[in-house]
Amino acid sequence: MPIFLESSSNSMEIIQLNFLYAAGGCLLGLISIILTMLLIDWTFGFRIRRSLRNGNQAVALATGGAIVGLGLAYGLIIGLSLN
Repeated sequence: MPIFLESSSNSMEIIQLNFLYAAGGCLLGLISIILTMLLIDWTFGFRIRRSLRNGNQAVALATGGAIVGLGLAYGLIIGLSLN
């Protein structure tokens, strides 16, 4: 039997491990964006929620950029771990 062929149980373990990598990477991405937003709140001395309620467009664009960045990170994490 050639070396490059895998048994079915071994390939199933690889698939399960890939799903765990994807879930862990997405969780890590979510935690990092939350910590980044908290760091921005603490560093610049204003609250993002209050600024959004008051209609501050710069804060809205920065928050939207963070959400788009998180979506891109999720796409890369899922795409590369479930190849």
